Amino acid sequence: MNNIGNHYDINKVNKRIKEMRKLRGYTQQELADSIGVKRQAIINWEKEKDNTLPAIKNLVDLCETLDCSMDYLLGSVDSPEIEPISKASHYSGIKPEIIRAGIDNPDYLNCINFFMHPDNCSDFFNSVTLNTWRKFWTDMSLDEINGELKEAIIKYYDEYISITPFESVNRKTYRSFLENKLPREKISLKAETTGSKIYIKKCVTLLTYQNFFKDKEFNYFSFITYLVDHTFEPLSHNMMIEIQKNKLSHKFAELFIKYLES
Repeated sequence: MNNIGNHYDINKVNKRIKEMRKLRGYTQQELADSIGVKRQAIINWEKEKDNTLPAIKNLVDLCETLDCSMDYLLGSVDSPEIEPISKASHYSGIKPEIIRAGIDNPDYLNCINFFMHPDNCSDFFNSVTLNTWRKFWTDMSLDEINGELKEAIIKYYDEYISITPFESVNRKTYRSFLENKLPREKISLKAETTGSKIYIKKCVTLLTYQNFFKDKEFNYFSFITYLVDHTFEPLSHNMMIEIQKNKLSHKFAELFIKYLES
């Protein structure tokens, strides 16, 4: 009988004994010595053809030595972990190796429990998640602009932030700064650019580029308005994210010190 009551698959026994022996770091001789049998018995149990199955007592000893469940060796379940660990992993979503490490190492368990406690980690991880979302949103917004125009805008924004008082950072002052840094004379509508001119057609989508024209004439006002509308908030958010990163690093350091003191 290869399958007993549709619960156990004895065809898997030999393979799983071998897998668990290697996982737990035993040689065949070491495993044989641990459960009080000869090495040839282990060899026979691990054969996938013309195999021999362990007696019930040997199966029990194997499970205790290899620290796995009987159901796993008999092919009933796919997790080698003993039932409490398997259930804890299933319902919590935490990997079995983390749970096992916590059981085997009290200091590790204390550390994990401290950092996973909502009172300690919720604000920290909520901030990380929020910053990740903000970064995704700003990157998506800036992706509408490409090439040398994007590089120039990022550079100009950094210059703008470095010389503008915080209370004066707004769309109006940003627009004035862009008009000064990127005057009409620096914009090229032809592929053959010279000097420091930026060929904007290859830096935006065709539809966006067409919106810069009115009656077939390039409208510099529309171009600058587009840049302000599409880059001021994303770049400002990026700046705030960088500030938040520094705050989060300090917050994590404070949290770790709190753990050490506790």
